Amino acid sequence: MCADGMCCTACGAAFGEGDRYCRVCGLPVQGGVRVNEHRYVTALFSDLSGYTRLSSLLDTEELKSLMESIFAEALRAISSYGGVVEKFLGDAVVALFGIHRIHEDDIIRAVSCAKTIHGFVENRYSGPKGTGHGKLSMHTGIHAGIVLVDDAGKVPLYQGVIGMPIIVAQRLSSLAAPGEILIGGSSRYEAERFFEIESLGKRHLKGIPEPMEIYRIGSRRRVPLGIRRPGVMSGPMVGRERELSFLRRAFEDLIHGAGGSVLITGEAGVGKSRLVHEFCELVEGRALVAAVQCLDHMSDTPYHPVISLVRRLVDAMSSQGCTLEDGLLSPRHSFHVRSLLGSRQGDEDLMPDVWKMEICEAVSGLLKALAKDRPVVVCIEDLHWADATSKDLISYLLQEEGRGPGCLFLITSRESDAIDACGEVLAVPEISRDDMEILLRSLLKVPVIPGDAADALYRITGGNPLYLEEYVSYLGEEGRELLSVSEQAVGSRIPETVQGLISARMENLDREEKRLLQEASVLGTVFGGELLDAVTSVRGDTTALLGRLELAGFITRAAGGEYRFRHALTREVASMTLLGRHRRELHKKVGLHLEKISKTRAEHCGMIAYHMFHAREYARAVPYFILAARTYQAEGSWIEAAAQYQRAEESVLKADDFPGRDETLVQMREGIWTCSRVFSPERAINALEELVRHYGGKGPKSHELFSKIRLINLYSQKARFQDALDLYEEVSRQARDSDFLAAAAKTAVAYTYTFLGMPKTALSFLEDARGGLDPSEKFLAAVNSLTTLAAWVWRGDVREALAWYVRTKQLSAPYMDLDLMADVWHAYLLFLKGDFPGAQGLFDVIRDKERKLGSLAGGFSYLRIQSSIYVYSRYTLWVDKAREELDMLESRGRDRELFPGLMGLYRAWVALGLKRYREAGDLAQECLPLLEKGVANRVPYALNTLAEALLMLGELPSARAAAERAIEWNERHGNAEQLIWAYRTMASIRLGMQDRPSAFELLKKASFLSTDRGMKPHIAWTLSSWGDFHAACGARRKARTCYRKAAALWSAMGIPQHTKTAGPGDLP
Repeated sequence: MCADGMCCTACGAAFGEGDRYCRVCGLPVQGGVRVNEHRYVTALFSDLSGYTRLSSLLDTEELKSLMESIFAEALRAISSYGGVVEKFLGDAVVALFGIHRIHEDDIIRAVSCAKTIHGFVENRYSGPKGTGHGKLSMHTGIHAGIVLVDDAGKVPLYQGVIGMPIIVAQRLSSLAAPGEILIGGSSRYEAERFFEIESLGKRHLKGIPEPMEIYRIGSRRRVPLGIRRPGVMSGPMVGRERELSFLRRAFEDLIHGAGGSVLITGEAGVGKSRLVHEFCELVEGRALVAAVQCLDHMSDTPYHPVISLVRRLVDAMSSQGCTLEDGLLSPRHSFHVRSLLGSRQGDEDLMPDVWKMEICEAVSGLLKALAKDRPVVVCIEDLHWADATSKDLISYLLQEEGRGPGCLFLITSRESDAIDACGEVLAVPEISRDDMEILLRSLLKVPVIPGDAADALYRITGGNPLYLEEYVSYLGEEGRELLSVSEQAVGSRIPETVQGLISARMENLDREEKRLLQEASVLGTVFGGELLDAVTSVRGDTTALLGRLELAGFITRAAGGEYRFRHALTREVASMTLLGRHRRELHKKVGLHLEKISKTRAEHCGMIAYHMFHAREYARAVPYFILAARTYQAEGSWIEAAAQYQRAEESVLKADDFPGRDETLVQMREGIWTCSRVFSPERAINALEELVRHYGGKGPKSHELFSKIRLINLYSQKARFQDALDLYEEVSRQARDSDFLAAAAKTAVAYTYTFLGMPKTALSFLEDARGGLDPSEKFLAAVNSLTTLAAWVWRGDVREALAWYVRTKQLSAPYMDLDLMADVWHAYLLFLKGDFPGAQGLFDVIRDKERKLGSLAGGFSYLRIQSSIYVYSRYTLWVDKAREELDMLESRGRDRELFPGLMGLYRAWVALGLKRYREAGDLAQECLPLLEKGVANRVPYALNTLAEALLMLGELPSARAAAERAIEWNERHGNAEQLIWAYRTMASIRLGMQDRPSAFELLKKASFLSTDRGMKPHIAWTLSSWGDFHAACGARRKARTCYRKAAALWSAMGIPQHTKTAGPGDLP
C-alpha cells in the first residue's frame, strides 16, 4: 500500500515526489497526484482467446505462470504508452489512457499498445503440444469517453474508475475475433489517420440501448492521413482575402445607401469572429460599429443580445452628444428603449404580443435614426446561442423595412441555416497549406518552416486555424522543438478530439489555475471577476490567476471587469471535468451570492433560478422561475416564459415536500398553456392533460371541463380530430347543467368541423353556442365570431363572411392573434371578390406583423402562407410568389408531419400554375387519401386540381371521375367556391366528350353561383368557358363576345396575365 495516492500504477509500490521511475519495477511513474474529477479517457479491454479450453489443457501452475508473463508484458506495454492498469480480471487486462495525464493521441496510444500486446502473445506463445491448440492470441476492444475518477485511498492496481467507456470496451472485446482490435465510432476518425480500418456496420452490444458503429483496426499506415478539427485562430489573419473583399463590397454598398445583411458560417474556430473583428477595424471611423455576442448560458433569457446591442447604440448616441430626450426617437420608441435598458418609466399595461411588436419597432427606429447621420454596422456573433425572442427581432431587423438602407448586419453562426432572413451567406472554409505556413511562421516567430513539418501539420490539421494554434501551443508547453520534428514524430502526438486536446492543455496548468478555470466555467462563457472571486474555493489572488489563464490562452479580458472564455469548447471541457457535487455546490454559492447583492427580487431572477436549479435547490428556485416567467410573459417573450414555467414545474416535482405543491403546479401548467399554445401546441397539450388529471381527482369539476374544452381546440391544431370529437362528446354529457361550458364546448368543436370540411355542421354548433355565451366572456365571443367567419369562408359565401368579419373585428381588437387571423380571412375574401390590390396590400401588412412577431405569429402565419400559395398560383398567376411561400413553409419542416398530404397539395397548386399538369395530377392523386383521413376541408381542392390537370392532359374519363367526386363533395358540404370550379371543369370535360347539353347546364350553374356570390374571378373564368362552349357550337360571335368580356374583367382586376387564357386570340 502507498500513502496519499503516491504509488506506482504498474506495481503499486510507493514512490517519492521527486521520483521519475518506480524503485521496484523500474517503469516510468505516471504521477502521484490524486484525481477527483470527470476525465476524458480511452479504455482498453484485452482478453486471451480460448482461455476456457486452455484452462482444461494446462496444469494450473502452468496456466498461472503463462498468465503472469502475459500480464507482466501487458503491464510494461501499457505503461510505456502512458496508460495505467485499471485491473486484471481473470484472463483479461483493463487499461486506461488519460487517467493521470491526458494525451491528445490517447486513442492512438491505446491501439498501438493493443498491437504490442497482441504481437507479444502471438509471437511468443503457442498452444500445448499434442493438443491441437494453435498459437495463442488476444482480442481487444477500445472505446473513449467520460469517466468518473477518484483514486484517493484505493488499493493498488485499482484506479476507482466508473463509466461507460470501460463497459463498451469490454463488449467490443467480446465481439472481437481472435487477433482483432475493435473500436467504437467515436474513435474512428482519429484511428483512421494512422491505421487502416474496416467498418463492421452497426451492432447491438449487450446493455447498450442503441446500436453502435463498429470498426476493425488493420495495419498501420505508412503516412498518416490529414484531419479537420474545430478551433480558434489567435495569430494574424491569413487566407481570408476573398472573405474580406466580400465584406468590403457589402460595406461599399452600404456607403451608397444599400444596406444589407451577411450570415458568416463555418465550423467552430474556423475564424468567423476573427474575420468580423478585422473588418470592423477596417471600417472604424467610417461607420458606427456595434458588436455584440450571443451567450450559451443566456439562451433562455429574452432579448439578451438585443439589450447589449441597444446599449451599444445608446452609448453611441451619447458619444455624439445626443440622448433619448433629444427627439431622435419618438416618445413611444424612447419608452421601449428605456424599458430594454431597465429604466422603464410608468406602468403601462400592454398585451404581450403588442409589447413585443412595439419593442421590435423601437429597436428598428433606433437603428434608422442613428443611420441618418452615418452608416451603421451591427455585428452579432454566435447567433446559434441567441434566445428565440431575440432571433425573432433580429430576423425582422435583417429585412430592409426593419433596418433601413443605412445599416449592414454581420451575423456569425456555426449553423448555415441559423436564420433565413439574411441576404447573403458567406461560408468560411479552412485555410490553404501556404496560408497555414504563413500563420505557423507568425506563431513561432521564425522566418522559415521546414517543408516536411509544414506538410505534416497541414495534413494533420486540415487547415483549421485553431487546431493548428492549439496544437503548436501544446507542443511548445511540452517543451518540444517543432521545427526538427519529422512527420512520423508529429503524427504520434495527434489528439483524438479537440476535447482531448483542450483537456491535455489544461493538464499544464497548476492546480489552482485549473481549479479556477473549472469553477469559472460554471458561471458561463462570460463571467464577472468579482462574482468568481466571491464564490471560488481557490485561495489566493484570483485576479493574478485569471491573468495567468489569459496569458495561457484560455480566457480573454472583456470590458467592465468581465472575462470571456476564448471559445466555448474550452468552457465545456473545463465544466465537464468537475464532479457533479462540486458543480452543484458552486451553483448554490453563485445563487446565494446573487440573492445577496440583488437590490430587488426581480433583479437577476432568471440567473438565480438557473443556478439554484442546477444546485438541486429546487424549492428555492421555484419563486425565481415564476418571477422570471411572469416578467418575460408580460414582455411578449412567450417562448422564454414557457421555458421558465416548465423549469418551475420540474423544480416543484423534484422538490421534497414543496408547500402548496398542487396549487403551484396548477399555476405553472396554466402558464405553460398560455405561453405555448401559439408556438408549441404539443407543450400546451401536455400542460392541459396534466390539469385535466389534477382537476379530475381534486376538482372543481368546472375547471376540469374547461381544460378539456381547451384541449378540443389544441387537438384539432395537431390534426387529432377523432380525439377532439371524442372529448367533445364527453364534455357535452358532463356540462349539461352549465350553459356557458356547453357553449364553450360547441365553439371549440366547431373549429374541428371546419378542419373536417363540414362548415354547415360548424355553423350549426356556433349558432347554438352563441345563445349560451355570457356577455362578459369577450374572448370566447371573439373566438366564436372568428370561427363563424372561417366557416362562412369555407362555404364560399362572401357576403355572410364579410358581415362576420366586421363583427369579429369589433370583438378581436384586444387579442392580436385573433385579430390578425380575421384579417387573413378578409384578404382571402378580397381575392375571391377580385379585389387583388386590396387583398395583396392586406397580406403585406399581415406579413410585416408576422416578421415582427416571429414565433408568436402562430396559426395566422400558417393560414396566410397556405392562402397565399393557393391564390398566387391560381387566381393571380404570381407563381414565383407562390413558390417563395411554399419554400418558406417547407423550411419549417414540422408542418409536413403535422398535416399529412397538405404539402403535396400545395406543390400541386404550384405545378398547376406552371402548367406542369402531369406533376400536378400525380401530386393531387397522392395526397387525396391522406387528406380524406385528416384535413378533409382540402379534399375538394385536391379533387379539382386533379380533375383540371387530367382535363389538360386529355384524360377525360379520369378527369370526369375526379370532377364528379368534387361536385358531390361540395354540394353535400357547401363549399361554393370549389363547387363553381368543379362545375366549370366538368362542363369542359363534357364538351370534350361532345355532350353539349350537359356542358350547357353545368355552365348555367357555374354562372349563377359565381354571380350570386359576387366572385369576379370565377365570373371571368366562366365567361371563358362559355366562349369555349359557343366556339364548339360554331357560334363564333358569341364566343368572341364572351372572351372579350372575360379579358376585360381580368384587366379591370389588374391581372392581365389571365387575358391570355381568356380565349383563343385567333378566333375570327
